[in-house]
Amino acid sequence: MLVELLSGQAVVEAKDYAIMDWDEMQEVKKEHALLATRIATITRSLALETRLRDSAAKLARLSAPSASTLPPLPSASSKPRVTREQAEAQLAAANAKMDSIAAEMYKLGWKEAELRTKLLRHTAGVLGLSLRRKEEEDARVAQTPLQSNTAAFGSSSPHSDQPLSPASRFEGRHFFAGNKEAVMPTARGGATSPIASPPLGSSMNGSFGAANFDDGSGAKVRDLEAKVQELQAALSSARAEHEEQERTRSADAARSNEVELDQLRDELSESRRRESGSREEATTSRREAFDTKRELSELRREAEVLRDDLRYAKDASEKAKREAEDARREMDSVKNYGGEAKRDIEDAKSREEEARQELEKATADLREAEQRATEAEARIAEVEQEVDRVRDEGDDEIRRLQDELEAAVLSHGSVDQETEGEKQARAELASALKERTSITQAVGDVLRRHRTRQPVLRDLPSFDDTNDHADLPSYLSSSLDSHFDRLTNHVTSLSTDLDSARAEHEERRSGLESSLREATEHRDRFRSEADSHRSAKEDLDRTHEELQARVREQEEQLAALASLQTDLATASADEGKLRQEISSLKMTLADVEKQLADVSAQQDDHKSRAAAAEQEVAETREKGAKLDQQMKELEERMTVSANQEVTMLERLNDLTESLEQTRGEKRKLDALVPSLQTQVRTLEAEKASLSQNLVAAQLETSRLAARPDESAKLAEVENELQDLKDQLQDAMDELDDAKAREAKTRGQLLDELSSVQSELSSTRTKLRQAERRNGAAK
Repeated sequence: MLVELLSGQAVVEAKDYAIMDWDEMQEVKKEHALLATRIATITRSLALETRLRDSAAKLARLSAPSASTLPPLPSASSKPRVTREQAEAQLAAANAKMDSIAAEMYKLGWKEAELRTKLLRHTAGVLGLSLRRKEEEDARVAQTPLQSNTAAFGSSSPHSDQPLSPASRFEGRHFFAGNKEAVMPTARGGATSPIASPPLGSSMNGSFGAANFDDGSGAKVRDLEAKVQELQAALSSARAEHEEQERTRSADAARSNEVELDQLRDELSESRRRESGSREEATTSRREAFDTKRELSELRREAEVLRDDLRYAKDASEKAKREAEDARREMDSVKNYGGEAKRDIEDAKSREEEARQELEKATADLREAEQRATEAEARIAEVEQEVDRVRDEGDDEIRRLQDELEAAVLSHGSVDQETEGEKQARAELASALKERTSITQAVGDVLRRHRTRQPVLRDLPSFDDTNDHADLPSYLSSSLDSHFDRLTNHVTSLSTDLDSARAEHEERRSGLESSLREATEHRDRFRSEADSHRSAKEDLDRTHEELQARVREQEEQLAALASLQTDLATASADEGKLRQEISSLKMTLADVEKQLADVSAQQDDHKSRAAAAEQEVAETREKGAKLDQQMKELEERMTVSANQEVTMLERLNDLTESLEQTRGEKRKLDALVPSLQTQVRTLEAEKASLSQNLVAAQLETSRLAARPDESAKLAEVENELQDLKDQLQDAMDELDDAKAREAKTRGQLLDELSSVQSELSSTRTKLRQAERRNGAAK
């Protein structure tokens, strides 16, 4: 009763809903499908932009200036500031893009909700109109032409051709049709009807009231009743054939629609998986481009440092050349001196030899720096070309996949538009199969390109490009088993790679420690060289003092020349020589002072180099700590992936068990339907025989009044027949429910498979990123 009230209220409410024509409905459906696809695409874009925003935020945090005790190098004073500004700009751009995507998604969601409401109103209006028309047709059929023909002789007609409802089976106008006296008995003492029922307990001596009836009218009644029975039998057979044809047609249409829907769902899920894979590849290419740009900037910074080193080496070589020239001039100037001059000459020669060695070393450093600069420029050019190529390939791939997705959506819409005719269905099926083959080939191309691009993840499961499977669950279970076996093997190989990466990390750490020790030794050597330069400076100071003493002695000798004016003529030559010696000594003193300044400058340079070496040691330690942290993160990600894999396997087992249970119930219902149909046919045959007996009993009204058990039996048989029909309808409903559960389970399996594949692709992406980080760290 409640269901009838609710259905009536729904019909009344749906009376004012607008009903669209066929073309308008198809246009609305197509627009709704496009909007749903667009919303799904924008949702994936929003998730991708969220990840990019998080990456930009992490990059901005990492590029923030850190507190350091060592002073920064002059060549890298402005680099962190520029990098931080770029990171903040990227973060702002990512936030703006996310806001725009969210606004667009809100608009599309609102429009999609309007279209969905319009379609639902159209569906409700169509259902309400069909129910109202059905009720009107039932009301018109209630008075058929057969009933109007038999109404003319209602008093002589033995029964009605309409099926008796449970509420009116035992009413007088149906059960006692043709027996007027039974319905309205005559008054006491009045004339009785010739076909009146005899009183209970009276004996007719084998004769009934019908024997007194006119034989001609009885024959006519029997002829009419025979005609009515023939017409009823023909009508029931026609109805049965019509119902059988309708059931067959509806079953065939349902099966064909189910097959087409399954194919379309498979193609749609395949296109969605392909689109997700393409977007992940685009994301990977973007990240690779970003990493390549970062490496390019690092290479440029290294090139600038190498250029600075080259300029420093050139300056050092020029200084060494100047020192060599000074040493040569000093050697030429002190050739005519005595023993002290010879010692000065030997010292000058030793300094010249040291200067020559330093010059050769500076020349070698200069050549090495030039070679490194050339290699860095070549590497920069190669990296720029690789970045351009990767960007072009990513853009082409994205455009191609978007075009294919739009084509798939349009093909899906065209399938929804044409649903009439066997030829059209075959054409749609052929086009859908052709589209599926093209999508399969495209997915195979993507997999082959993925194998050629990433050598670590080449061990992929074989892609099945067949068009149909006899047993889809067994194929899914076998393919999933192979997928998870390969996943297990891949996780094992990844753990092996992780162990090898750990070993390489230990080797690199030992190498870094050895380089740290070498840097410490280099620093100690620089300190020893500074001490030697300091001692040389002290020696030069002592030499300077000795030379100043000699100058004072020479000045004293010049003062003594005043007392030797008498010997001026003879000592004039000696006086010129002494003056020349004084001038040469002054020049030597100036050269010594210059050498002292150069030594102090070299000492300052050595100090700066020692500070730079200490800073490099600190940076090396920080890099080692970062590598340890990255390895820990990679291990945690591997653990999370293993847990997700176990969870997916458990869910797959549960879904497989539920599918088997559903199939068992379906087989039971299929086995029960033939037995119920057999019982229905048996009871219908019994009903026909009992109807014939009832016709004969109606001709003999007195016997029917004396034996009411036949009508009761007929009523019981009709009740049983109605119950069996209800049971058959319940069985059909249960069968439909089982089919719906099977379709739902199949959809859940497909969704689980797509989610597993997406998680697998995301795991592969994370592993590729970890491998690139390890490669960049190496």
